[in-house]
Amino acid sequence: MIDAFAMTQNVRRFMAGLEVLRRPVKGRIGIMLVYGPYGTGKTEIGDWYYTNHAIPYVRATDGTTRRELLANIVSALEEAPKYRSADIFEQLLSILDEQSKPIIIDETDYLVDSGIIETVRDISDMTNAPIILMGMDDLEKKLKNYPHLIDRITVRVRFELFSQVEIANYAGQVCETTLSDDAIAFIHLHGKGRLRMTTTWLERAERIAGLNRLEEVSAAHLEAYLEKERQG
Repeated sequence: MIDAFAMTQNVRRFMAGLEVLRRPVKGRIGIMLVYGPYGTGKTEIGDWYYTNHAIPYVRATDGTTRRELLANIVSALEEAPKYRSADIFEQLLSILDEQSKPIIIDETDYLVDSGIIETVRDISDMTNAPIILMGMDDLEKKLKNYPHLIDRITVRVRFELFSQVEIANYAGQVCETTLSDDAIAFIHLHGKGRLRMTTTWLERAERIAGLNRLEEVSAAHLEAYLEKERQG
């Protein structure tokens, strides 16, 4: 596989959303909501963006507390968090007052389920820092229980499953072997349009091409590989 970050339609949607997020509305910077089915590359784009732009990225987990969320954001801003939750919050406000960087929060669903999402609203209200919330397909529906936060969402970006056309585009950027049209259709079917599963099939296609010295991998080659896997 070519070591390159592929420019997919989901990535283009994300970058276009950022452009909207940067435009203040009545002097306020809002919140960007990034949501969609699992395996569509939300975490990958979040990781790539924070790595290449030196912005804080935190990932919520089941059971994340308010203090842990605040401490993780402060740590991501390369500061040592204080001890008490209230002190960390004041520390975060002070940091963001000096450097209003975008904050990416992944797996936001956990914060909604626990009610800690209200802390994110407080951060948005009191710092005017751009916040990017990433989560699963029903995240927007869950957030409707928090109307004060929904009002602060200025841009929504939904990540979609890969179509066959998108798989061909993705393969053309990262795969080091040629795939026939029916191979693309096979990968769409068995990869279910998900980025990770699609990537796995592209890696298999490269392996098949290398072992068999093929100029092009077809659906028949992939089917034979799958059948061999089934037989153990």
